[in-house]
Amino acid sequence: MVFPAPPAPRLTPAQKQAAKDKQLRKNVLALMEGVSAMAEWFSQPPSPRKSAASVAPAPAPPPAVQLKPFDIQDIPATMGKLRMLVSAAMMERWFRGQLNYSPTEKDEQGGLNQKGQPYPPSMIDKSLITMDWVLRYERARVAVRGTDGTTRLHTWNGVVDVSPKSEDACDTAPTRLLVARVKKIFRGQGE
Repeated sequence: MVFPAPPAPRLTPAQKQAAKDKQLRKNVLALMEGVSAMAEWFSQPPSPRKSAASVAPAPAPPPAVQLKPFDIQDIPATMGKLRMLVSAAMMERWFRGQLNYSPTEKDEQGGLNQKGQPYPPSMIDKSLITMDWVLRYERARVAVRGTDGTTRLHTWNGVVDVSPKSEDACDTAPTRLLVARVKKIFRGQGE
C-alpha cells in the first residue's frame, strides 16, 4: 500500500522573514556587482576610433534608370510589338476618331451618341473585327456555338438561337439577315 507524502512543515513567521532577508541580501549583492562592473567599464580608456581616412566610403548607389515617359498614345505601338495587331489597330482607330459616346446604356443599345443622334457612319468600322477573327478564340467559339452543339448569337435583346432548326425564331428582318450571315461563316464561306 502506498501512503501519501507527509505535508511540508509550516514555516514560522520568523523563518519566513529570515528567508526574505536572505533573498534581499542576494539581490543587493547582485546589484552591487553589476554597478561595480559598469564603473570598471566607464573607467577604461575609450577604444581607438577609426579615422575617416581609414574607413572606406560606402559605395554610391547605382544611378536610377531614366525611363522615357509613357504616354497613352504609345499604347497601340506597344500592342503592335506584343503582336496584338487587331487590338493595336482598334486603339489607333479609337484615338483618331472624333469624340463619340453614349450617355446611357439604353442609348448605347440604340446606337445613339451624346447628342441623341445615331452614330455617324465614320464611327462605325466593320472591317477591323471580323467573325473569323473572333472565332479563332475558344472562348468565343463556345459562346457562339455552345457546348451542346447549337449555334446561338448574343445580342442586346438576349440570346438568339441560330441553329438550322430555328429558322422561324428570327422574327425581324435584321435578325434574319444576321442569322444568315452567321450561318454562312460557320459553313466556312467567310464574311
